[in-house]
Amino acid sequence: MENLTSLGIHVMDPRGETPTASVSMASRPPGLEGVTLALVDNTKINAGRLLDSLASLIESDAPPARILRFSKTDATRPAPPDLIRHIADECDAAVLAVGD
Repeated sequence: MENLTSLGIHVMDPRGETPTASVSMASRPPGLEGVTLALVDNTKINAGRLLDSLASLIESDAPPARILRFSKTDATRPAPPDLIRHIADECDAAVLAVGD
């Protein structure tokens, strides 16, 4: 039987290789008391409704000092660097919602 390479056939592994990197988790506040919490809407259809419900639950259970709402301009693109910086400067924790 002939070698596949000698016939001009090259078999490729479709799985490819996924690079791995070690990433540590961001620190979490021990609770929400006194925390400024960002709720970030990715602008998909139900993200705002999901965040509204979440805000109600959080406020009735363990109210943070403040809840600030933010929205991305486009669900298909990453948040702009200035929005990320603003959230990081103003808030202690963030919840990002993806709705559909």
